[in-house]
Amino acid sequence: MRSFFIGLMLGLLATAGDKDEEKIYSPTGKRDPFRASTVNAAGRDVSSLSELERFAVEQYSLRGVLRTNRRATALFEDPDGKTHILEEGQFLGRERATVSRIEAREVVLTIQTKNYLGSEKPYEKHMALPEK
Repeated sequence: MRSFFIGLMLGLLATAGDKDEEKIYSPTGKRDPFRASTVNAAGRDVSSLSELERFAVEQYSLRGVLRTNRRATALFEDPDGKTHILEEGQFLGRERATVSRIEAREVVLTIQTKNYLGSEKPYEKHMALPEK
């Protein structure tokens, strides 16, 4: 019983010493919880995204394919109604899908996806022109 009181007294003395010590909060290096995050799910700063990365690939619609002797271009429309002209090798959408092939009535996009193990696998998405 005596050791209990000694332990209790030592505990009270230890907490009394903590009260005398002032703790000062420093926001240095911490995120403001009331400000919207500027980093997207991929870890990229939202302010550094190009116009073509503002929307998901699913939100774009293929509006036309232009072919010349030397190259082919595809016309995509974003949800805001703005048209973007893309060539093979350029990126589209938040997923950074690569324009792999531009054919007569469709465009093939390659999206790098990660499985639950973290390994990347290419996925091809075919976007066709709307029927007349």
